[in-house]
Order: sequence, then C-alpha cells, then structure tokens
Amino acid sequence: MLKNLKLTIKASSELRGDYWATKSDPFAITVYGATQEEAEKRLIEAIKWFLAVPSEKGKLEKYLTSRQIPFVQS
Repeated sequence: MLKNLKLTIKASSELRGDYWATKSDPFAITVYGATQEEAEKRLIEAIKWFLAVPSEKGKLEKYLTSRQIPFVQS
C-alpha cells in the first residue's frame, strides 16, 4: 500500500435538478451533494475509502497507472 500518496484527480461536476453530481471517470466514481462543494468533498472521501482498501503490493500502483491517474509517492 502506498503511504503519503499525492494524486491528480480529474473530475467534473454538473447540476442535476436539485443536486450536484461530481464524478471521476478514471476511478469510475460518482457522488452527489446539495452543493457543488459538498459533492466535491464527497468525491475526495470516496476516493480515500477506495484507496484505503488493503491490497497486494504493487496492485494499487498498477491500477493507477492503467487508469492514467498521475501519482507521486512521498
């Protein structure tokens, strides 16, 4: 597992009726919020949970690379 990982996350937000949807295609995650800021915060939390899942050594790095998600390990 990578510690102190810094990611560049590509995301987009759009108003859908009464709520905001924010999605990150590379992670295949979409979240919703009452405001754009709330939806963006939820996306960050969802990605943190996704990355917190224990995995075999090298599996996370392979995933990030295959999805073209820039990362730096510090």
